[in-house]
Amino acid sequence: VVSNPNSGISITRNKGINMANNPYVVFVDSDDTLNDELLDKLNEEIKENNPDLIRYGVDVIGESDDRRYRFNIDSIRNISGEDAIRDWSLSGITYALPWVYAIKKDIFIDNDLFFTPGRIHEDYLLMPFLIANSKKVSVIDYVGYNYLLRQGSISLSNSFEILWQDSAVLKT
Repeated sequence: VVSNPNSGISITRNKGINMANNPYVVFVDSDDTLNDELLDKLNEEIKENNPDLIRYGVDVIGESDDRRYRFNIDSIRNISGEDAIRDWSLSGITYALPWVYAIKKDIFIDNDLFFTPGRIHEDYLLMPFLIANSKKVSVIDYVGYNYLLRQGSISLSNSFEILWQDSAVLKT
């Protein structure tokens, strides 16, 4: 456990990535939970296929504990990150959420890819690059993450102005 002043989610995530002692990083937001078997399922996939990135399913839960919806996709093994981005984009599958993946720490470090501090929806800018830089991607058919959908949260904000303002992606 590391304690530091509140400095925002990007700085906190980046610090966690740099401090991680294991080869993979999994993100869990403070009000969300992991299912009991997720880490075991990820470990099995790592031992079997050694992917750079593993995607798993999510239950989106309302504040009254009723499941609003589930997003999960069929198992896929050993596809490239570029193929994953293309396939997911063409089929409309949401992929820009860091908490649906276990990602090799080296993908961040070797490509100098980190979350941009001070931005809302900063993960929408970073995740396509992390996925595209993954040589081997797996999707496991296991719903391992419970995302709490809270009214008034930043993730429910419809304002994407900050996301695209001065974006290097749009300038290149």
